[in-house]
Amino acid sequence: MITMLEAKAIINEHLPGPQIALLSLNKCPGRTLAADITATHPSPACNNSAMDGFAIRFNDIQPDAFFKIIGESRAGIPFDGEVVAGTAVRINTGALVPTGADTVVPVEDCKETSGSIRLTAPVKAGQHIRKKGEEFQTGDLLLRTGTVIRPPQMALLAFLGISDVEVYKPPRVSICVTGSELRHVKDSVEDFQVRDSNSPMLASAVSAAGGEVVSVSRVGDDFDDTVSALGQSAETSDLVLVTGGVSVGPHDHVKEAASHNGFSEKFRNVRQKPGKPFFFAVRENKLLFGLPGNPVSAFMNYIVYVDPLIRRLVSPTWQPKRIIARPEAPIANNGGRTQLYRASLDDSHTPPIVRLTVHQGSHMISSLTAADGYLVVEPGENFTENDDIIFHPFPWS
Repeated sequence: MITMLEAKAIINEHLPGPQIALLSLNKCPGRTLAADITATHPSPACNNSAMDGFAIRFNDIQPDAFFKIIGESRAGIPFDGEVVAGTAVRINTGALVPTGADTVVPVEDCKETSGSIRLTAPVKAGQHIRKKGEEFQTGDLLLRTGTVIRPPQMALLAFLGISDVEVYKPPRVSICVTGSELRHVKDSVEDFQVRDSNSPMLASAVSAAGGEVVSVSRVGDDFDDTVSALGQSAETSDLVLVTGGVSVGPHDHVKEAASHNGFSEKFRNVRQKPGKPFFFAVRENKLLFGLPGNPVSAFMNYIVYVDPLIRRLVSPTWQPKRIIARPEAPIANNGGRTQLYRASLDDSHTPPIVRLTVHQGSHMISSLTAADGYLVVEPGENFTENDDIIFHPFPWS
């Protein structure tokens, strides 16, 4: 039985490299840039008006001077003439400042009479004009590799005319839950049966991490069915997540079924609690994670080992968060395995305070719903209320 650190090291040795895909812009929200984005043109692309008003020459301003209106510059339809002495061009916000003009006077600072305007407020030279390139110039670096594409980034990419974007490709993930006792969420169950909670839990976690769930299957404790399910999962995905069937009972078929499908075992069982029955195997660039059947154990092994892998594949610069906190009450591990205690975080204190959830059993899902993250406590470690302890928040906390 290996340690958690040894398990992580073995998994890291077999990590596939991130893959890059060229996606149309409308498919990019939430994806991570795989290449720098530079400006394809200056912004603004031309001198344009920041106000609705009139474009004039500043040097023509004299007391009680009138300016003859000679045309209009609209957004998308510029004035094709020139502003000369004593003239003005009506202009809309965003419209091209016409040749000859160097100042815009807002509508509210003018009085219009018989095709001319007179200024009614002080004017500053060059006012209300957005200068060409004042935001950025062609070739300027605007978005760096590793940037997650959110609504503001979508706007910028569209503004630049970038319709296809290089992003990190999400890993394809198949989920297979095993167990003859499992039933669908809509099914009624007998006392000796249980509704499948692992597949919706893992599917939502994979999606939250940025992975692409390509299939979800459920099989009973049958060797041939397990072989078939794992074979189909491996053909369509990069990562295969299996729950249940990884222990040593007569109906635990995952390890043998994985071998039957060409997967090479790298380890089984990790010195931790919960989540000791943990199987990891590799077939070329495909990874198979055999997680325990108990929901809490499956979840904790997913969070510790699989979730960081998916997040690094979709965003190679991603780093997990860690928070230095203090226990609300003493915490000790007197057993022989590393303990993964589920805990909540109270950040109204400095430093924050962590408290263990009431239930810690590997079958008790409420230990997860009441938690914000977890603590890793090694055998023989003891923490008092005055000791610092590392709190690992769940990625969505």
